[in-house]
Amino acid sequence: MADTPSLGFHCTNPECGKLFKMKYPGKEGLFKVSCPHCGSKVTVKMPPPSQLPGQCKSPDTTPPGEKKDLQAPDNSDKPIRDYIEYPDGLNHFHVGEQALLLCPHCRNKKMSYTAKNEGKFTFTCPGCHGKVRAAFVNPTEMIATENFNNRQGCLVQVRSLWRSVTHPLPLGEHTIGRMDMQLPSTISVKGDNTMSRRSVSIHATISAAAGFTYKLCVLSATNPVFLSGRCLTQGEEVYLNFGDELRLGKTTFRFEPDPKAPGINNF
Repeated sequence: MADTPSLGFHCTNPECGKLFKMKYPGKEGLFKVSCPHCGSKVTVKMPPPSQLPGQCKSPDTTPPGEKKDLQAPDNSDKPIRDYIEYPDGLNHFHVGEQALLLCPHCRNKKMSYTAKNEGKFTFTCPGCHGKVRAAFVNPTEMIATENFNNRQGCLVQVRSLWRSVTHPLPLGEHTIGRMDMQLPSTISVKGDNTMSRRSVSIHATISAAAGFTYKLCVLSATNPVFLSGRCLTQGEEVYLNFGDELRLGKTTFRFEPDPKAPGINNF
């Protein structure tokens, strides 16, 4: 080509997303290039020469009655959309695993990303340039073998002006939340309006490999849930270990061995 055209592409790095231009290489296909703004390696798709601006396009060979593959509209000025089509019914992707997102604006282009840290990241669709925000959380932490629990656990509600209250956690499912007569929890806390009505659940099980295990799941993160200083997101699951501190609203619990419950040798 005498005059090699330049084509524009948006960087697929969620922390960049800026537009950059590059010369047409003379053929169609996928090419790995470096974003001039952030240096990230991105993949761009070059169209065939016939589809370049100012070139003669191939005749329409779409069979009668079939939908043509029309060019995606420009959605760059549309509001950011929160991604909702997570796998397995979750409301997040897992850190360290490749996430595939189908653009909710054009329903045509897919984006892939592997997060190294927890958080919400914004992506730009390479087709329609619409922006989509997705959440990433760490996968459920399994209990280490050295933390074998041969004792049952309990939640100790810490109260500064009154004696602490112990809540046993026998085998089964338990819910913790603000006292509500219409939607009561297994452990209902009175007088803390900063706690959700059903804030978290704790599933207590027993096995020969790990002893007593207690898996906490965040049911509602409208009011923050903190475990040993780390803020958990809705739907996140984590195993409890003795000494963990759980804070729901303004109420603090400690996860401790239950001195009154039978040990593993009694099961």
